[in-house]
Amino acid sequence: MRTNYQFSRRLFARLIVQYNDFSERLEIDPLVTYKINAFSAVYVGSTHDFNSYVRENDPTAEFYRQSNRQLFLKLQYLVRR
Repeated sequence: MRTNYQFSRRLFARLIVQYNDFSERLEIDPLVTYKINAFSAVYVGSTHDFNSYVRENDPTAEFYRQSNRQLFLKLQYLVRR
């Protein structure tokens, strides 16, 4: 599932949620972008990975535990001479 929301001409957000049936893995990837001008932008985002687990005392109860998380900040700026 992928969804986008534009707050203004310069600020927008994106959310990607993916589920892998084979590995029973859930991925959530949010991203916020602020465009300074046509060639410059600031990106703030993260990646969250969750793996499926079954409780030993209740094999019918399945839950997800976060296995990986990454945060990032990217600055893109055009330098003119």
